[in-house]
This record gives sequence, C-alpha cells and structure tokens, in this order.
Amino acid sequence: MKCAGEAATSSDSWTRDMHHSPARSSVLADRGWQVRVEVSYSHFGERGAIDILAWHATSRTLLVVELKTELTSIESTLRKLDEKERLATSVARERFGWRPVAVGVMLIVREGPTDRARARRAEVLLAAALPSRSVAARAWLRQPSGGIRGLWFLSPTDRGGSKRRTGGPDRVRRPGRTAVERGNSSRPARSEPRLGRPFV
Repeated sequence: MKCAGEAATSSDSWTRDMHHSPARSSVLADRGWQVRVEVSYSHFGERGAIDILAWHATSRTLLVVELKTELTSIESTLRKLDEKERLATSVARERFGWRPVAVGVMLIVREGPTDRARARRAEVLLAAALPSRSVAARAWLRQPSGGIRGLWFLSPTDRGGSKRRTGGPDRVRRPGRTAVERGNSSRPARSEPRLGRPFV
C-alpha cells in the first residue's frame, strides 16, 4: 500500500477550520488523541484521503473521521467511509506505527437545518450505518471503549464539548421599589411589569 504525505487540500473554510489547531485541539487532542489530517492512501485502485486519522494510545483505538459541509449523496459518502475504515488499520500501521485493537468511524457534518432534514429523510439508512449520535460520540471520544460508528452534527463555533445557548433573549426584571419608597408613595402599590419576554 502506498500512502502519500499529509496535505490539506480542502478549499472549504469550515473543513479547513476543523483541520486546524483550535477545533482539532478541543475536539480530539484535549481528549488524549494524536491527530493526523488529510492522510492519503492508494491501494489496488482505491485512492483517497482520510480527513482526520486519530490515535488514542491508552486504549489503542484508531478513529477515522470524515468531514462534510453538506450531505449531498449519503450512499456515496457511506461507501467511501467504509473503504477508509477498511484500509485505515494498514495506513496507520505503515505510516505511523499505530497498531489498533479497535477502530471507530465518525461522520462529522456541519450543523444546519438543510442537512438535518436530509438526515431525517435517510434515517433508516443512517441508523443502520452510523447508529451513534452526537452525545454518544462525545462520550466515546472522552473514554473510547471498543469501536463506534457515529454521526455528529457540529456547528462552526462548537468546539466539541460546550453547549451554546440558543434560546430567546434573557428575561429582565425591573427592580422593585424599596419598602421606604412604597411607604412614601400616595398611590396604591401595583406589580411591576416583566420586561424582555421572548417572542415565540
């Protein structure tokens, strides 16, 4: 098997961001993974590049990550991901000396309503091929045990662990009057309005 050097070829900004240190560090490296990006392979006519190949030395687990900005062809994506999973062990051993006892596969898709809808329409296919979802994927990355086949929707600003607040504006209450102010007022006390109620 021939394995070319590590090269970043994607022109997509989100994919480039996932390859660079801030996202890579918090999603994988901070959880104890060694990371290689755009690891090319060529094996008996099968050619391609593994977007992210990661190694967890403590558990001897190998992870194959496919990055997608959109789910345009789910069947084709899954076929290519199967190929990368099948060849990943040989690539890891020959290129980096990694000898895994378990291999995980993760398809990471940029968060967005269009691709969420596409995934729902193909739920039966995706559930069979990639049964684990974002919460399970994050837990597995922290403490890998055996393999995993997962689908993770990741927003451009997410770094793999923190939850961003997506609700409406904060409720703001005007401070109530003090007892002295209420006693000095000739008007009957009345409840203060609650401001900043979010629109639904």
